Amino acid sequence: MGLSADEVQSVLTTDAYTAEVRSDEEEARELGITTVPYFVFDERLAVSGAQPAEVLLSALTRTWHERAAKPAPFEEGSAYEPEGY
Repeated sequence: MGLSADEVQSVLTTDAYTAEVRSDEEEARELGITTVPYFVFDERLAVSGAQPAEVLLSALTRTWHERAAKPAPFEEGSAYEPEGY
């Protein structure tokens, strides 16, 4: 995995990532997640429980196509300006 034995031991015996884990747990509660695994795609589409690869691929494909169909929002200072602006 690319971690040294010392790094692994440190993570397992300290509170190095406690804040990050608690933040993830809070986000899961806010989303109503009560099972694992639980996959959230683009903060909009969710798949609960262990699913076949085809289901996950379908969710990824759907999310990809939905994202591609929506233009990115205009941000001030970007090089893009809407037509007729």
